[in-house]
Amino acid sequence: MTSATLSFGAAFAVYAASSYAVLQRVNDVVAQPYMDEIFHIPQAQRYCDGDFGVWDPKLTTPPGLYLLSMLPVHVQRRVVSGAATSLCSVEYLRTTNWILGMALFWVLADLVSRLHPKRPVVSAATTLSLALFPVSFFLQHLYYTDTGSLLFVLGSYALSLRGRHFSAAFMGFVSLWFRQTNAVWVAFVGFAAALRMVPEEVQLSGSVLGLGRWAVRRSVRGTVAWLLMPYLVVSGLFVAFVVVNRGIVLGDKSHHEAGLHVPQMLYFFAYVVGSSMPLFAQMAGPL
Repeated sequence: MTSATLSFGAAFAVYAASSYAVLQRVNDVVAQPYMDEIFHIPQAQRYCDGDFGVWDPKLTTPPGLYLLSMLPVHVQRRVVSGAATSLCSVEYLRTTNWILGMALFWVLADLVSRLHPKRPVVSAATTLSLALFPVSFFLQHLYYTDTGSLLFVLGSYALSLRGRHFSAAFMGFVSLWFRQTNAVWVAFVGFAAALRMVPEEVQLSGSVLGLGRWAVRRSVRGTVAWLLMPYLVVSGLFVAFVVVNRGIVLGDKSHHEAGLHVPQMLYFFAYVVGSSMPLFAQMAGPL
């Protein structure tokens, strides 16, 4: 058994055990739907019962999470008649989200190993630190769309780094069924892939004109266009959705109108700077 297998296996064991303990604690203390679960869980339970004709107008995101949760229910219901009723419970639905969180660990592990290759122990510790990121870690123990959304966005990026762009775009398309605003990240993954094609000498030159000439030549040959095509298809589907839906959100549109929110931008920048301080200190080197 390699050191990488041992390191990541140990990190995952710590992560899974800690997360499962939190999940059980949440289910014990908060047995009923909590916060936005009061909208998500009843809708998922309707899907579990095969009722696809009713949609809560307060829900703003697509039904990807509910569709994913209902699959084991309908499989078991076909095998054992009437045996899947308990699988529509609050505890079961939260568990499906928890399973997505377990998959998220391994996607993070792949990205860390590929983008920042270091000793296995360091990479495993970095992965564990990212997986325990408080905002994401907290929400994976509730029935929210955040975990699935993050999983499929990062999965799309991981596949893109492997050069599997059609699979990456499909994964990005799946992410839209959890959060439609993930269209921004699908575009990011596509253009990041295109930028990785830029020769090192063009990157180091820092010339916008040189980059433009290179992009035009590659576009004429069709190389860049072929790479971007699957991402552009997904982006086009998102645009079509916005046009048909007359907005980004599905429901409760009066409380989710797009607009300039300056304080939110300040909160965001303060958060990014604060969470990036260790990186800034590392880049600065010894004083």
